[in-house]
Amino acid sequence: MFKIAKHKSKALCPAYRCGNKRGTKKRFCPRHHHMRQAETNPLGYTYSLLKTNAKRRGKVFTLTLEQFRQFCTETDYLVLKGKQGSNLSIDRKDNSKGYEVGNLQVLTLSANSRKGCGYCPF
Repeated sequence: MFKIAKHKSKALCPAYRCGNKRGTKKRFCPRHHHMRQAETNPLGYTYSLLKTNAKRRGKVFTLTLEQFRQFCTETDYLVLKGKQGSNLSIDRKDNSKGYEVGNLQVLTLSANSRKGCGYCPF
């Protein structure tokens, strides 16, 4: 968690040593808002990030938060996700379909990367 400065202008982010403007109708700047969301509600933050990225990429997203919660519980995704090659990532089994209940699986980042490049026959 980051420190919060006590005496700052109301227009600035209250995070210590941050000089950015606050987000629209938010307490923090976008950077610190995302950091706080990731710390306070990791499941909701991860779900929101997955949904936003699917929309940006033009993929169908029919997964509900409850279905995502069950998927994370069964696979320990939230505990084992990360940025190293041995950490888990969410993969779609059939790339022509979107993010649906039966179309998701977890793979390591390295295996998911190989799958996308055509090296690995998953």
